[in-house]
Amino acid sequence: MSKQMTKAQIFWAPTLETARNIDDSDTVLAIEAARHRFSASMRDLENAFDAKASELRAAFVAEVTEHVGSDT
Repeated sequence: MSKQMTKAQIFWAPTLETARNIDDSDTVLAIEAARHRFSASMRDLENAFDAKASELRAAFVAEVTEHVGSDT
């Protein structure tokens, strides 16, 4: 006794629930990728801020040292 397979059984098509789960999974992956890009951008911004703040501190200290040294 041979069982006939239908086209739907041969070429598996996901159910609507499975399709929603796939879409949810894709959404989660997209959100994680966006979070990673955001975190990387924030790290770059923080590093640039720290570098600029360091330059400004050094310039301030140099200027104050110059004025303090010329007053004596």
